[in-house]
Amino acid sequence: MHQPVVASYCNTFLKREMQHIYRQVTGLREFRTFIMTKSRENADAFPFPNIEVLPRPRINFLLRFQRKYLQRMEPVFYRGEYDQLEGVLTRRNAQLLHVYFGHTGVHLLPFMCNWSRPSLVSFHGMDIMLRNEEPGYNHRLRALLATLPLVLARSESLGSRLMELGCDASKIRINRTGVPMGGFPYLVHSPPADGAWCIIQASRFIEKKGLEITLKACRGGTSGRPTQGPCPDFRRRRFGPLSRFLKSKAARRRLQVRPPLSASQSDDDVGRPGRRSQFDA
Repeated sequence: MHQPVVASYCNTFLKREMQHIYRQVTGLREFRTFIMTKSRENADAFPFPNIEVLPRPRINFLLRFQRKYLQRMEPVFYRGEYDQLEGVLTRRNAQLLHVYFGHTGVHLLPFMCNWSRPSLVSFHGMDIMLRNEEPGYNHRLRALLATLPLVLARSESLGSRLMELGCDASKIRINRTGVPMGGFPYLVHSPPADGAWCIIQASRFIEKKGLEITLKACRGGTSGRPTQGPCPDFRRRRFGPLSRFLKSKAARRRLQVRPPLSASQSDDDVGRPGRRSQFDA
């Protein structure tokens, strides 16, 4: 059976927190894919047999000068990226280019506008944000959404945000993150016999995740208990810029905060604390 070839472009393949991308590229069934990347990382955690690591393109100095200063071409052209990408895609006979992350799509927009075959870009979270501090970025992002025949989003909320930025709703497809449920069996949770509630919230320590609200809710839920009783156990699963702040907040609310789980741990390692908790978020 003939399987169309999709080129999956990801600047770094793969940071440890990008398990969702690994599950997507390894989960394809009707298509074959190969990875195009500038940097290969964590190969032991994310083995993949078909990867094109793109070296920094070499381009003649005079040609670069001509393209950049005389012809005023985009960086993709004067840095030699266009020729490099087109060469790999032609050699691999790729029928489709899938670019991961919106900011990478903005950078590669001139290439996608000139390549003879279709491209799509997937958005995963923060890459949907405008960059008011970067001249021309917001305009190019909207131009990207207007140009692409198809846009992927990880969630309904991201899809709504794409529409707010001017993307035609008919172009948007929800490409959800797969979760291997074998590591998370269904369990009936019971109240703790000793009164020590264990609550797990899996997220990065950033403001939009609402972790401070969770801490307030935990304290509110234990306000009627005697002070000498066991404290609730709030377990965290990721690092982030609010790590120290949240730990201090938790201490003031008499909450025990366990160390975060590493992104390199297996699904069973991640799921095991949940089998002893009363709430997962």
